[in-house]
Amino acid sequence: MKRSMSRIGIAMSVAALVLAVGVSAQAQTTTNWTEYGSNPVYSPGKAYYPSVLKEGGVYTMWSDCATGVQVATSADGIA
Repeated sequence: MKRSMSRIGIAMSVAALVLAVGVSAQAQTTTNWTEYGSNPVYSPGKAYYPSVLKEGGVYTMWSDCATGVQVATSADGIA
């Protein structure tokens, strides 16, 4: 009985840690977006559920489309 209580405690600790990390990651990725007046800038088709990461001077966007996952890169976030 003591052993299973220990496993439950470890599982609860891991779950709490995962939740805490997820909450802090969400807070760090919040951005104020400004709509670009010359939309759309992305073609072909539509980009569903986009995620953008900027590393150095390169923006990389991953998104879903009708045929799977697509990736686009840009130096300025527009072209």
